Amino acid sequence: MDTNKIFRILRKLRMYFYIYWNRFVFYSSKVRFGRNMRVHNKFYLLKASSATISIGDGFIFTSGEAFNPLCRNVRGCIFADQGASIRIGDNVGISSATLWSKESIIIGNDVKIGGGEYFD
Repeated sequence: MDTNKIFRILRKLRMYFYIYWNRFVFYSSKVRFGRNMRVHNKFYLLKASSATISIGDGFIFTSGEAFNPLCRNVRGCIFADQGASIRIGDNVGISSATLWSKESIIIGNDVKIGGGEYFD
């Protein structure tokens, strides 16, 4: 078997593992999220006990490892300090970004955030 094919298969398995692992991390951190949330790859989530984070349906966050050749190759993260609020609407896509709220961040529906991307 071709070495590149093996790496693609391993990468795909890792991607699926982290989708479910990150859902568990969000759930255990008391983050409210909608249907079809996919957070690809390793991801940092730090939520203070009094902070609130809510995410709508169809959320996709790609985090590093060259999933998107136009963005930085670093892990994505969401930080919410004490008393902070982060609200993310439906059908939002983010590539390797950092969201850090000391007070409030509101992202509407159908928003794409990333490095030089264009979505039609």
